[in-house]
Amino acid sequence: MRCADLSQTWIELSSWFDRNGVLVLPHLHADGPTVRLDADTHPSRSPDPVELERQLDRLRTVIEHFGVRAVYVSRDERAGVLTIRVVAGGVVHQLMLVADWYADFLDETIEMAPTNLP
Repeated sequence: MRCADLSQTWIELSSWFDRNGVLVLPHLHADGPTVRLDADTHPSRSPDPVELERQLDRLRTVIEHFGVRAVYVSRDERAGVLTIRVVAGGVVHQLMLVADWYADFLDETIEMAPTNLP
C-alpha cells in the first residue's frame, strides 16, 4: 500500500506498539499462509488518509483480537518500504507500506524497461 508520509506513519504505529506492550522484532521470513491486510487497496494509487487508517486499524485489530505480543518489522527507509508481519491464528498477516516517491520510481522504472516481446 502506498503511503504519503511513511516516516510519520511508522512513528505513530511504533508508538502504538509501545503503548500496547507489543514487541517489535526483526524481519520474519514466512512460507506459510499469508493474508495481505491491504489486499482491497489498489497498489498503483495513493490511498486517501481514510483508506490508510482503515488498513492500520486492521493491523491493530488483528493484534488486539489475537492478543499478539510481538510483530516482525522490516524497514528500509532508503528504499521507502516498511513491512509489518503478525503471526496470528496460524496465518501471517502482512501490511507493506511503500513511500509514494518510491512507488512512483518503481512505476517509472517498469514503464521504461525494454521488453523482448515481438
